[in-house]
Amino acid sequence: MIDMTELIDDWAILLEAKYDFAYAEDMLNMEEYLDLVEKSYNAIKEFYAKVDGLKKVLPQEIMEYMNLLEEISMYAAPCYVDESENNTFALSRIIAEELAALAANYNYAKEDEEIPFKEGVLSSVTGFDYEIERVLYYDVKEKDTSDFSEVAKAIGF
Repeated sequence: MIDMTELIDDWAILLEAKYDFAYAEDMLNMEEYLDLVEKSYNAIKEFYAKVDGLKKVLPQEIMEYMNLLEEISMYAAPCYVDESENNTFALSRIIAEELAALAANYNYAKEDEEIPFKEGVLSSVTGFDYEIERVLYYDVKEKDTSDFSEVAKAIGF
């Protein structure tokens, strides 16, 4: 099982700097961030594989998973600032939002008929809030953020 302690710590560091990113006082290293998203996705996938396989999940593993979900979710929460000042931050927050949603509902996402599930791909309907009338996709391995970047550019408060 992937040790989630390092992932939790990395998300906590991002969370600490969240408002600096939001106000464009500091810039997020997007390459490192996308690597963290990929590692987190793999940890989520591995956790659910263990649960689905009816393998013994230790209370400590459940607690670590919940802590990881909490850190990702708190980073994903809106800041209620004009995120158009820093599209990189807006993009990172949207990706985190979809990662948290997947972490909370992995099995449901796999069975969703409206948005077909593809392993390794985060999907979002956030664009519909900004007149982007299609489902957006982000592949954690390819790290092509073009779909989600479109929404990040449209976000303003």
